[in-house]
This record gives sequence, C-alpha cells and structure tokens, in this order.
Amino acid sequence: MGEDGDTSNYIPNSEWTLVHLHAARHVVYYSCCAEPYPDITYVIQVGLIVLIVNTVIREGLAWLVEV
Repeated sequence: MGEDGDTSNYIPNSEWTLVHLHAARHVVYYSCCAEPYPDITYVIQVGLIVLIVNTVIREGLAWLVEV
C-alpha cells in the first residue's frame, strides 16, 4: 500500500526542488501481541536546482581564467 504524500503545505525553496513524496503505511502483527504495530515510511526525493550549480561553476571558472 502506498500513495503520493500530501504536498499542499510545501513551500518552494531556491536551492532545491521537491521531486517526489511517497508515503506508505504498514501494519505488523507480532506473535507475542494481539495489537497491531503500524508505521509510516516516507520517501522524499529532492533535486538540486541546476541554475545555482551552473552559476557557481561559471563564477569559479571565470575566476580561474582571470588568475
């Protein structure tokens, strides 16, 4: 069982972007106990915004050329 997580409160960031949010609920029953043991596993995939990386690389290369 799994589904996309709720991103309604997501606030965009200037350094990275939210690529994917996945949430999965699991319930485990152990032989010692009658009650269930639920857990939720989140997989959060983020990506760097390439423009920032390119700008830093260009500035670094420009500095090397000037020296």
